[in-house]
Amino acid sequence: DTPLEGDIVAIIPGFDCHDLTRRCLGSLDSDFWKGPTRVVYVDNGSADGVADGIVEFCRAEKLAFELEVIRNRTNRGFTAAINQGLRRVGEGQHALIVNNDARLAPGCVERMARHLRHPKAAAVNPIADDNGECSIQLKHNRELAGFTQIPRLDDTSGTLEGIPRVAERDRLPFFCTLIRNDALERVGLLSTDKRFASGLGADDEWCRRARQLGYRLLVAGDAFASHDHSATFKRKGIDRKAKQREAIKALKTCCE
Repeated sequence: DTPLEGDIVAIIPGFDCHDLTRRCLGSLDSDFWKGPTRVVYVDNGSADGVADGIVEFCRAEKLAFELEVIRNRTNRGFTAAINQGLRRVGEGQHALIVNNDARLAPGCVERMARHLRHPKAAAVNPIADDNGECSIQLKHNRELAGFTQIPRLDDTSGTLEGIPRVAERDRLPFFCTLIRNDALERVGLLSTDKRFASGLGADDEWCRRARQLGYRLLVAGDAFASHDHSATFKRKGIDRKAKQREAIKALKTCCE
């Protein structure tokens, strides 16, 4: 049960919603294990002062990681922002993609990393309390159906009762995804197709490429993250359903 070898670089994009970003960063602080760690915050065209406020928050809270800030003058979209961060991940380092509307429970990253030690594992997600692919609430998640109580964020126990240690998936939603360094090198960045700019569909397309190379995609049943699903879409008045339809169409035309 030794941790995954190599440092982890977390990538967090944000478009305003600075309160969510601060909350996310605060949850990461207690999560990383020994060794140098870095967080790349990609400010995606936020209002003046937001990025500076994030820097000041990390300094004031004395968060235990190095913070790097990328400042975009305009909102380049979730996918472009993630790729900007992925380009800052060095050789031998693993990438942790985190939505700013996610909060990680203590031990979440370390537990995901233990599952990612398998040489055929490309990426791993925690279970979540949203209605997405990794939700413990979805009826189609038969492997996770035995668990009925959402764990608290301050839960520091080991394997959550009723949840298997790991389950395999055909795809992972990139709300909190740890990607192994060799998979990132071989599979590459997220698609630059403009139809995936919002992030919707870009994770599916990446996962498809990973599976074609023989990699496995995992959900860690002993790791938990809370996720305020689509928080930025809702706050900024972005039509998520329209973006999703566009992404589904793109997946069908470019990947099938």
